[in-house]
Amino acid sequence: MVNKSWIKSKNRCSTEYIQGVKCFMNVARNHMDSLSQTRCPCRSCLNVLFQPIDDVEEHLFVHGFDSTYIKWIHHGDNRLESMNKDVNDKPSTKDSLQKTSVQICFDLISDESSSVRGLSQNEVPKSFMMHTKVDVAAVENMTLLEETVEEHGRILAAMQSQLAHITSWLQHFRSRQKPSQDTPSCTFIC
Repeated sequence: MVNKSWIKSKNRCSTEYIQGVKCFMNVARNHMDSLSQTRCPCRSCLNVLFQPIDDVEEHLFVHGFDSTYIKWIHHGDNRLESMNKDVNDKPSTKDSLQKTSVQICFDLISDESSSVRGLSQNEVPKSFMMHTKVDVAAVENMTLLEETVEEHGRILAAMQSQLAHITSWLQHFRSRQKPSQDTPSCTFIC
């Protein structure tokens, strides 16, 4: 039986993960369709989409391996054995789905920022390095967006404060004058 512990690895640059992907790719090459495509078990495609074999490998480094795909039923593991497995060995569907959605959210944040320190450029796939650079730009853009939203919030608060002062001033002005048609009757709601 193939060791699949690497699937849950948080560090896609670790030797364990890289070797695991190589092992999986050897298996996947034996299960391609007539167009040299196979189901992609990355966390984006989730074995729903068929991809060219080279793209599958790239996806596994860029997006990560679907941590719930332990029995490789689309890539050669015995389907009958998988279906007959004792139900008690698996978590309930609700727990599994809840864990998966929480894990996916956590993994998207933590895995995308995995450290590549200690590895030479040759040990890290180029597709992963390109993706990491894109992530840095995305983080910078997100920071800029957050700062812009924060600045707009300060401007809005200042405008609301000024409108409150104008409304107060109009109320004070109205209370000092005798009612007539020339007195402003509008107020601003803040």
